[in-house]
Amino acid sequence: MEISGRKLASPVFATKDNPAADTRQMRRIIAEDPDWSLATVPLLTELCVKHIVRNFEDNPILDELLPKHKSKVLEVLSTEIAMKVTANLVSDEGYWKRCCKARWEVCDINHHGGSWKRMYFERNLEGIIENFVPETTDPSLLSTPYIRGLNIRQLLPPVKEALIKDDDASDAGSDAGQDGPSIDHFDFGLVTPKLAHLEELHLTYG
Repeated sequence: MEISGRKLASPVFATKDNPAADTRQMRRIIAEDPDWSLATVPLLTELCVKHIVRNFEDNPILDELLPKHKSKVLEVLSTEIAMKVTANLVSDEGYWKRCCKARWEVCDINHHGGSWKRMYFERNLEGIIENFVPETTDPSLLSTPYIRGLNIRQLLPPVKEALIKDDDASDAGSDAGQDGPSIDHFDFGLVTPKLAHLEELHLTYG
């Protein structure tokens, strides 16, 4: 730009080369911009909380946090995180309430000692037992110290699907017995020795 024989620096390049030339960057309040706010700049603690939540399954950090930061993590922590990570680390009832609500439509903690965490583990184990299929369900999932009562409503005979080749179809009848599951129902010997705090066991089967 040239005025009366003098060259003046373009305001665009001037502010780029010298940020202080842009008065907007030097002001704490920009009244003419209704969308501008200091709140748009996240606090460092908020960034740290988001990072912890995002990487919690691979690097769980909770007890080391201040109570207020710990609460923020638990408020937004995913309910899909593996139980092997959260079982012994998270005791907050609010978190386990969210886990229960996300998994089951009807939740009544009165049947589980008034504890959301206990309800989650008891109903999880009940589901594993009721739908147990030999050689398919992992028995290692059954061990947990947070279970005091179980209400098993059904014990269905397991169904094991066998892949039969076309050329072996004629032998299907004779081999059916060999392809079947090794047991008819769930073997409670797999789980009861590991439930040191089990006080009640209700069982219905037919």
